[in-house]
Amino acid sequence: ESVSCKAPCPSDAAYQPRDDAGALFTATLERSSVNDPLGLYLDSSDSLTLFVCLVNPGTHPGSLLPAHVYNASVHDSLKLRDGDFIVEVNGVSGSATALARAVSSAKTLGLKVR
Repeated sequence: ESVSCKAPCPSDAAYQPRDDAGALFTATLERSSVNDPLGLYLDSSDSLTLFVCLVNPGTHPGSLLPAHVYNASVHDSLKLRDGDFIVEVNGVSGSATALARAVSSAKTLGLKVR
């Protein structure tokens, strides 16, 4: 799990844009420690947002990853998906660097996603 990921990003053939492209939704992820993985591989190369390269539905020793727990609890239209953009984290927005800092410094994350 990384903020500058080398994980495979969705190819054009595999990526399915959201029906409501551009609409924002909020996803709340909870983890036990700021050091625990979220289950998201993120890329910050556009310098404004965090691009979700891959949502990992796997587990962390002893528990499900927060992204998996969140996705299991919401309607399909609100699930985190490969190809999403995180535009705000806990009220922080404006730069990918600031978003990455916010992701790495909190146990509870309020993500604004499009």
